Amino acid sequence: MPSLNQSSANPWILTAQEVSQRLRLPLTTVYYLAKQGEIPAFQIGRSWRFRKEDIEHIEQETGGKSRVLVVDGDRNTQSLVKDALESRGCRVTETAGVEGALEALRGERFDVLLIDYQKRGHAVTELITKLRGEYDMNKMVLMAAFPDLMEEKDLQGFGAITLLPKPVYADQIVNCVERITGKTLPKNR
Repeated sequence: MPSLNQSSANPWILTAQEVSQRLRLPLTTVYYLAKQGEIPAFQIGRSWRFRKEDIEHIEQETGGKSRVLVVDGDRNTQSLVKDALESRGCRVTETAGVEGALEALRGERFDVLLIDYQKRGHAVTELITKLRGEYDMNKMVLMAAFPDLMEEKDLQGFGAITLLPKPVYADQIVNCVERITGKTLPKNR
């Protein structure tokens, strides 16, 4: 018999975790919006639950575009990624550093995170560590200009993170986002 924590007990009700994934919002934001009444929800004990119909309506309003966060201080790389993906129907948010990335991640959930990894990338490894609870490692892509990236001791415990050598090319970025999201991006608009 399924427990109350499993939505399979009632296919018309979603958990906060499921809403987080469907709306691409951080789990803490889902709780906040539910408490504020900005997302229709109800409580069973201490757990928030959501009607699937309400969440599907919100999904339709926000559209099904893949959302990509680019964390890179190089404006040329940001422009290349933005042009390649926005022309294929994605929504791209750019930031130059870790603090900007954390700010963007507080308000939105992304399908793919493209992160520049510098040779002294301690700030980036701290970012990845903070995101481990909210994002699967396979949603992250590290872009690096040096070939021995996996020899970095800071990265060895993270697991399945995609690596892209710099310079990156538009077709590499598109293929990478398609593989991670499982969606074929429409041809250039």
